[in-house]
Amino acid sequence: MLDMANKYGVWRGKESSLGQSKEDYLKTIYLLSRNGKSTRITDISVKLHVSKASVVSAIHTLSRLGFVIHEKYGNVKLTVLGEQKARELNKRHEVLSFFIKDILKLPQRIAERDACNLEHYTSQETIERIVQFIEFVKKCPQEEAEWLRGFDSYVTKGAK
Repeated sequence: MLDMANKYGVWRGKESSLGQSKEDYLKTIYLLSRNGKSTRITDISVKLHVSKASVVSAIHTLSRLGFVIHEKYGNVKLTVLGEQKARELNKRHEVLSFFIKDILKLPQRIAERDACNLEHYTSQETIERIVQFIEFVKKCPQEEAEWLRGFDSYVTKGAK
């Protein structure tokens, strides 16, 4: 059984004022650095499909705000604050992606795209309620709740 509260943690605090673009940079740096590899401007540029100049500009802003450390021509590293924010964004993304794909039964590519957009604008209260809903669905006495199977059938076969 998936324990959403432990897996995704609990988020506290105000919604970000960084904006979607800077948040995407933070999350990308976090994901690229998770395997222990150094994160370079080129890696970020390739992953986000943006120019190196755009990355440098964004990294400069994130550095000034205390989210990253970047020495000229060096690797990009998240600060403690940056890693905390990036983890939060990644967790929000995972919750939304799971909900869209596994509860609403939409394809993975749509779930990823929509989660990427929604993670920036969904309130903390809504994220927490989605986590509670997923936990509820997973803890239903039957393997899969009849109403959830009914919803899946309705979506795939249409109304009867």
